[in-house]
Amino acid sequence: MKTTKKDFEIFKEECEKWIEKFGLKDWEVKYSHKFLDNKRAAEIVYNIAGRLATITFPASIDKADKTEDYIRSAAFEEICHLLLAPTYNMMDKRYGLTEEEVNMEEHRIIRILENVLRK
Repeated sequence: MKTTKKDFEIFKEECEKWIEKFGLKDWEVKYSHKFLDNKRAAEIVYNIAGRLATITFPASIDKADKTEDYIRSAAFEEICHLLLAPTYNMMDKRYGLTEEEVNMEEHRIIRILENVLRK
């Protein structure tokens, strides 16, 4: 199901809320609203050295997922990825962990944050 401009605005608003709360003012964040090849709720691509990030909200999501809570949850998760980006990078580069191990730990932390801050 296609997402609307209103859905995208809700997504951006929620991202900005968490950027503010987490104090991530040292990042330049841009947003895009386009089709994603995967079934992700959203996607973030960042450059740690330049502190640049682009967060993409999908132009299409499953009908069951097209709720305001789902959209806000997706935004929260992407900002958590931004919050953890430097840590993720260090773990990946310095400790010889696999990408899967680092990704699992990152998502474990995000779930804790989600349960504490969003519930």
